[in-house]
Amino acid sequence: MRRFFRLLPLLFVFLSFMSCVDYVQSIGYKNGKYQLYYKITLSKMVLAMAGEDSEAFFQEMNMDGADLPPGAVFRKVDTDLEAGIELSGEINPKTADEDDKKMLPVSVGNRMYVPFLPGREGVMPGDLSDITESDDDMTSAMAKAMLSSAKCRILLSKKMLPAVGTVYFEGLEGQDYPLPVFDYGETFCIEIPVILLTEKGKYKFDRVVVSLP
Repeated sequence: MRRFFRLLPLLFVFLSFMSCVDYVQSIGYKNGKYQLYYKITLSKMVLAMAGEDSEAFFQEMNMDGADLPPGAVFRKVDTDLEAGIELSGEINPKTADEDDKKMLPVSVGNRMYVPFLPGREGVMPGDLSDITESDDDMTSAMAKAMLSSAKCRILLSKKMLPAVGTVYFEGLEGQDYPLPVFDYGETFCIEIPVILLTEKGKYKFDRVVVSLP
């Protein structure tokens, strides 16, 4: 599966250079395997403002010939409002592949550590910081306004974890950042404001910590 999931950070970099993205990540468990799903999209209105149309956007992504392993699925998202991609696949928790292991949640004591791809080194935070720290005050303000309304979401199946206590990013300076979590019935939804990812050096963004009650 590592060839498949290595595509995700590259796609995130591509999209974040263009504008703010919408990101959904889901982790479930079925038939003894983790079920992983990712959706990365951005508004067609934003594409139009940038002088791009959705067809050119998909051509630049050039995913049609991607070398996906058996069981992995790639789909284009092309609605009236947004354009992007969906990626899904599954990983056996007993895998010996180190790259695959990095995609899976890990339980230690009463905590679960959930991988968060946009927060990995070199993917999203640095690129967005360059935008929000522009020398042009108006550009910086507009970028911050757009990012403040954008969210990343992580959905966790209750088959993996029936209850949730606190959820947070670990602080690198002794102060953790609490994240809201919502009960969606069969899943818990963790919401992460995209603008938070511009605060480099303050938090450990590559994983979300979920503590059990």
